[in-house]
Amino acid sequence: ELRTPLTLVTGYHRLLVDYDPITELTASDPAMAELVTGLNEAIDRMQVVIDEVLAFSRIMTNEIRLEIRPTYMAQVIEQAIERFQSAIDERNITIHYDAAHWPAEMRADAALIALTFENLLSNAIKATPDSGHIYLAARAKDDWVRMVVRDTGVGIKPEDQVKIFEHMHIVGEIGLHSTSKTAFGGGGLGLVLAICRGIVEAHGGTIKVKSPVFDSANYPGSEFIITMPLVPKGSGMSASLVSTG
Repeated sequence: ELRTPLTLVTGYHRLLVDYDPITELTASDPAMAELVTGLNEAIDRMQVVIDEVLAFSRIMTNEIRLEIRPTYMAQVIEQAIERFQSAIDERNITIHYDAAHWPAEMRADAALIALTFENLLSNAIKATPDSGHIYLAARAKDDWVRMVVRDTGVGIKPEDQVKIFEHMHIVGEIGLHSTSKTAFGGGGLGLVLAICRGIVEAHGGTIKVKSPVFDSANYPGSEFIITMPLVPKGSGMSASLVSTG
């Protein structure tokens, strides 16, 4: 029901931008080009919102199955960085990342682990002011890996550090949020961290956050820590995604 009208809007939008008179007009009229670009960005944003709702719905109803296979974490992280590279460059954020520290191979659902780190990186970008820093680190020991996403952003109140992993919990004043996935102070539906928790726990891992305080003037930062087995139990077959509720 959510996808059907959006599919129609997306289709008509593509027809519109490929229509010769519109193409000529956007090429000669900056105002028209801005309108078309804004429409495209709005459609993309709506697609992201719908994907978040559907992913969380599947987690809550235990309808997603993990496809466990060899997963190269350095590749996962590099793809997540690449996805947000334009925003990282535009906002002059420095990413600290060393591929050599990440497991050469682990077994996981690569697509869902990629979604997890895309969400965490997006959150870090939104929490971090321009010219800030984001650190992506990992350390494997025995049969486990500890992966960290740390930012130099506004931080999180201690009383919110458990609640943020619950669905529909939004930190800060909603009225001050933008709808962007990468703008400083950007908001959302309050689902992405619940989705991250569901995915990590389905792999037999845990996710938590550390932050001394929320401070929009001094930027104490936040640290999201994921601990996961390198080889989940039952990894020889698909595993049901556990409910986060």
